[in-house]
Amino acid sequence: MQLGEFTLATFEHFKPRLEAVPVVPVERLRELVMPVQAHFGAHDVLLDQRDAAAKLRRARPDADVRLAEDAGHFLPGWAAAVTEFLNGGRS
Repeated sequence: MQLGEFTLATFEHFKPRLEAVPVVPVERLRELVMPVQAHFGAHDVLLDQRDAAAKLRRARPDADVRLAEDAGHFLPGWAAAVTEFLNGGRS
């Protein structure tokens, strides 16, 4: 598949967010009763992921919060950690 075809295929099903990303208050994060794992890219140009990671750590000290210093919005290579988490473990 050529790059142009790939781009067209991607945007055929992708609907960009046109409104502001909602901000979840810390109090709401504290109300979560399930285990939480979150992955953030430190160089994300769309969102302040450092702030989001810090906020989640404050709200849920038990959460598995990961901040990739070498990543942006796209986080490749994290499937194994997510799979382990979903299977009940922590990597």
